[in-house]
Amino acid sequence: MCSVVITLRRDQLALRFFAGLSHFLRSNDHEIMKTPLSPHPPLLHTVLAPGQRGMGRRRFLRTAGCAATGAWLTACADSPASDGAAAGADGGADGSAVDADGFATDGALDDDTGQIGDAASQDAEADTAIDGADGLAGDGAHDAALDAAQTCSDPLVGGKFEALVPFVDEGGKLMSQKYGQGLDGRYYTDLTALDTQTMTMPIGKFYVRTLLPDLLDTAKPWKLTVDGLVNSAKTLATQDLAPLVTDQGVHLMECSGNGKGGHFGLMSAAQWAGVPVTEVLKQVTPKAAGKRVLIEGFDKHSKPSVGGHSQPGASWIFTPAQLAGAFLATEMNGQPLPPDHGAPIRLLVPGWYGCCNIKWVTRIAWVDDDVAATSQMKEFASRTHQKGVPALAKDYQPATLDQAAMPIRVERWVTANGATVMRIVGVMWGGSEPTDKLTIRIGATSPVPVDLCPKVTTNQTWTLWTHIWTPPTSGKFAMTLHIDDPAIATQRLDLKWYRRVVVL
Repeated sequence: MCSVVITLRRDQLALRFFAGLSHFLRSNDHEIMKTPLSPHPPLLHTVLAPGQRGMGRRRFLRTAGCAATGAWLTACADSPASDGAAAGADGGADGSAVDADGFATDGALDDDTGQIGDAASQDAEADTAIDGADGLAGDGAHDAALDAAQTCSDPLVGGKFEALVPFVDEGGKLMSQKYGQGLDGRYYTDLTALDTQTMTMPIGKFYVRTLLPDLLDTAKPWKLTVDGLVNSAKTLATQDLAPLVTDQGVHLMECSGNGKGGHFGLMSAAQWAGVPVTEVLKQVTPKAAGKRVLIEGFDKHSKPSVGGHSQPGASWIFTPAQLAGAFLATEMNGQPLPPDHGAPIRLLVPGWYGCCNIKWVTRIAWVDDDVAATSQMKEFASRTHQKGVPALAKDYQPATLDQAAMPIRVERWVTANGATVMRIVGVMWGGSEPTDKLTIRIGATSPVPVDLCPKVTTNQTWTLWTHIWTPPTSGKFAMTLHIDDPAIATQRLDLKWYRRVVVL
């Protein structure tokens, strides 16, 4: 029997039906807590009845135990909400560092050091919890993922989940904690809990690199200036942009300094809405000399970054073609953009590193082709894999994410026939064309294909993959991912940037 704990904010009820439950719970402001057999089932192995497909499914009831046996929940056992947290609540790898033992550095750059190599520094900031809004992506994106998931099979049906195996040789950054301020403010997302129902991050769990500037007056009406090499400059208020806001879909964002010091937690995906940059550029007429577009954001802080690690001056320069799919985000997961994420306006250029996605946008300007690179472009030159530090903006390569992948958790299982195996669950993201050529290499073995299910259909966001592995012996094992297609750029995978290690 699949057991479900339901916490009702106004009433406590034992529900024995599923049809229409998703809509009921959302409309009555209820929270769902799951009682899993495995805390992190990687995929749904379920089929909805035709009558259930019409429901909004972004908050539907399931249990991991049911998912593991391939059955949808059609009845719920009585489970008093007063019992507290559900048994087997989600847990993540502890990420505690261990002594290095001769492994070569993986080339990962730790955002908080600015250096390439291992990061093991401990942060002493207060253990401050985030009270973020629990925003959710639209039903359409989840419906697509669920429909694709219907054909996925589970090789561990009938098996028993035992434990998560933590990754080692990584830093000690606080996960799922908001700390620091301004330029040094961080929130590292815990990726270990990702499954098919958490492929978009609630707002309060979406990573943050640089918190709201304390010198920004949020009560003052926001103005966006469009000027530079134009015939006539224009100033837009937020109400001018509101009629132009459209749904932009689910997009992933990754900080260029995302490294193992923070357990690769400077990466998240969300549902976005905003104004296409092309619509804003139409508000003015550029002069003949206007060839590129500078986008600037408010970035003034009362305190400098510790050790000068980060510099103020958020801005990036693009060609008009590079901004063809870009938008000024005003909403995130169906809610107004939060302050730490750039409210009221932040730039999002799909497929580009986070340093290019300027927050608190105040100015868009047409500039000439020989304009100097901005201070932010120079600061992030190495982290966006430029050749040196070009002086001119036109000499910068697009700061785009190549195809990348990494494990996010390792689960130890006992199969139905009593064998102990590891299920490695990971994500693939980046690149410009969907691929199914992802392989994994564990230790000194040759790379082998992983199971990519649901089928990869977009590069806008991440995709889950799994791999069942039987360790040959105990010991320390490094895991790296590769793309078996020489036509696909994989610079960070080639550097073993996302290498992760477990000890068994």
